[in-house]
Amino acid sequence: MHNIKWDDLQFVLAVAETGSFSSAARNLGVHHATVLRHIASFEEYCGVKIFERGPKGYHLTPESSHILFTVRNIDSTINKLGRAIASQENSLSGPLRITTTDALCQAVVTKYCQRFNTLYPSIQIELMSRNDRQNIANMESDIAIRPSSSIFPDLHGEYVCNLGVGAYASKSYLKNKQHINEASQHDWLGMSGMIKNASFSSWLDTQIPSQQFVYRADSFVTLMHIAEEGKGVSLLPCCLGDS
Repeated sequence: MHNIKWDDLQFVLAVAETGSFSSAARNLGVHHATVLRHIASFEEYCGVKIFERGPKGYHLTPESSHILFTVRNIDSTINKLGRAIASQENSLSGPLRITTTDALCQAVVTKYCQRFNTLYPSIQIELMSRNDRQNIANMESDIAIRPSSSIFPDLHGEYVCNLGVGAYASKSYLKNKQHINEASQHDWLGMSGMIKNASFSSWLDTQIPSQQFVYRADSFVTLMHIAEEGKGVSLLPCCLGDS
C-alpha cells in the first residue's frame, strides 16, 4: 500500500482544475517549481504518471482519471474538518489573564486584544499593565508578553519580534539645540524601578554623566509624556516612541 503524502493532493487538485502548472502555482501562492516537486512526489508514491499534456493544457491520464473524484472528496473532508476545528475554537469561553509592560500595552497589545475579542467573543480578557513580573506558575497570569533575551526553563515561550529602541525628543525641545547629534548637549530622561533592568538603561548610564539626567521614571509611558513636554531626550521602545 502506498504512503500518500496528503500535502501533495492539493497540488494534484489545483493542476487538474486549472490545466496548468503555472496557474496552479498562482492559485496556491507558491513557486512553479514547488508544484512540479509535489506532483513528482505524488507520482513517485503512486508509481504511475498522473498528468499528460494536451492541446488545452495538462489533464489526468486515463489510468489516473479516477483519482480526481477521490481527491475532491478528500479536499471537501479536510475543509469540513477545518470548519469544525474553527467552530470548536470559537466556542472557547472564560477569563484570560494577560500581563505585559505599560509600553507594550499602550503601543501594541490592546490593538491585538481587540482582534482576539472579535475571534473569541466569549473569552474575557483581563489585561494587567505593569512592569513587575507576574508569576505564571502561581496563576497570577496566564500569558506574559514581555521583552526578554531568554526564558525561564519551566516556561514555554514564542519569539514575536525584535524590539527596537531609539532616542526621542519633542520638536520644541530640539529647535533651540544647535548640535542635536551630540549627547553631551542634551538633558536626558533616565530610567528607574523595574525598567532600569533594561540593557539599554545600563548602557545609557555609562554614556551620560549623572548630572545630565533631569528626570527619572519607572515607566516608559511616563518618560514619553515627559519628553513630549519638551523636558529632554529619552530612550524609548520604537513601538511607543514612533507615535
